[in-house]
Amino acid sequence: MPQIRPVQENDLYDILNLFYRTVHAVNRAHYNEEQLCAWAPYCADQSVWLQSLLSHRAYLAVQEDKIVGFGDCDNSGYLDRLYCAFDFQGKGIGSLIAQRLEQETAALGLGTIRTEASITARPFFEARGYRVIQEQRKPLRGQIFLNYKMEKELPEGSSLVDKTFGKPEKGVFYEHRPGAYGIVRNSQGELGVVKTPRGYFLIGGGFEAAETAQDCLKREFLEETGYNVTVREKICVTASYTKTLKDGRPFHPIAHCYLCSMDSPKQPPAEKGHTLVWISPKQADSLLISEHQRYAVRQALRWL
Repeated sequence: MPQIRPVQENDLYDILNLFYRTVHAVNRAHYNEEQLCAWAPYCADQSVWLQSLLSHRAYLAVQEDKIVGFGDCDNSGYLDRLYCAFDFQGKGIGSLIAQRLEQETAALGLGTIRTEASITARPFFEARGYRVIQEQRKPLRGQIFLNYKMEKELPEGSSLVDKTFGKPEKGVFYEHRPGAYGIVRNSQGELGVVKTPRGYFLIGGGFEAAETAQDCLKREFLEETGYNVTVREKICVTASYTKTLKDGRPFHPIAHCYLCSMDSPKQPPAEKGHTLVWISPKQADSLLISEHQRYAVRQALRWL
């Protein structure tokens, strides 16, 4: 049975070699030579690949010290790549990696996972419960590729969300953004929030790369307040279907909310325009911009 482990920087050469050999051996059943060379050129941009893999939740399948497959997914639930060595096709390697990526996506509270599948890969994804959303012809390096936008529902991800505000509009694509937010209280019973030019928010933000909620909170507290933080009990997971404040794009934030305790300050805040302020719970219920954050505060007050 292959071992599934996270991608590391020193895996890049073997990953690129597997990618090149697999595309040129397996996908030639459905694409011509010019398309294969555009898809998997002999000299890939290693820096672009490395940055992409390390910014995603990326995993390898390793058997007897040999990389036999890899796949990666971003924090919005987009499964970017999934490839198995050409001589390990049909041995369940792809399913093992896909299962790990689906589990990771569901753990973020996302109810769907999306991908763009080649003609070759479509039957594999359909067998795993993905459905075609759209057939498309996509340009790449001067070639046009027929492939398919596909998605799969993840009920276990949806079930993690305690409260959802708003409903998705049919036919509208929402940017999924899982994140973590901390609720802190001082000795006077006031809540710590950040004041920005756009309003008041709980301290926190979206996950980066393969962060856990705890990792995200520790980074965000340092960036926004300069304080170290101790992450305590998880309060709830909230979500909403809304629009971004900056440019009005359809937006689906998923907030993993925790009780936290602020420790000693470590550094000056790195986020410009973010000021730590202390407000009463009553003020928080009127000042916090996001409805799902106001809900999280009300839930937290039951614990405090």
